[in-house]
Amino acid sequence: MGRWILVGVLACGACAPPGSAPSDDNTEEVSDQDLDGDGIREDVAVWIQANIDDEEAQAGARMTARGMLEMVDNPDDSQAVLTAGERILKGTECLAWAHDGSVYDVIIEMQSMHMDTSERGEAYLSAQSHLSGRSAPAWSGDERKSACIEEVE
Repeated sequence: MGRWILVGVLACGACAPPGSAPSDDNTEEVSDQDLDGDGIREDVAVWIQANIDDEEAQAGARMTARGMLEMVDNPDDSQAVLTAGERILKGTECLAWAHDGSVYDVIIEMQSMHMDTSERGEAYLSAQSHLSGRSAPAWSGDERKSACIEEVE
């Protein structure tokens, strides 16, 4: 683990149009809040389930989504943001393992969902400032695979 990468997530709400949960004429609108207390917005949970087939990749996406919501909910709490950043990194590494390194589109879509209002976008970007200058080791393939073991809280 000699290489180091900057810990942080792309802050690019304008890179992709705001995400939305899939819907059809028989589906009610899905809430943009965490109604069941699992740390994931309901619309993001529906999007993950509908767009990511692999169980390990879904686990990574759920970890990443939890970290993103923690950042939006606690933008001024540096320790909470660092913990959220670690969760996002772990989830992203899991996604990278499950998708052979191709995670950019998934991360951008989930970010756009979490920054879908001015208030959320400002909170997310404010939280990012706590990660500035932080670094973490780059993970090997085996370490990426182990990141897919989802934390139970």
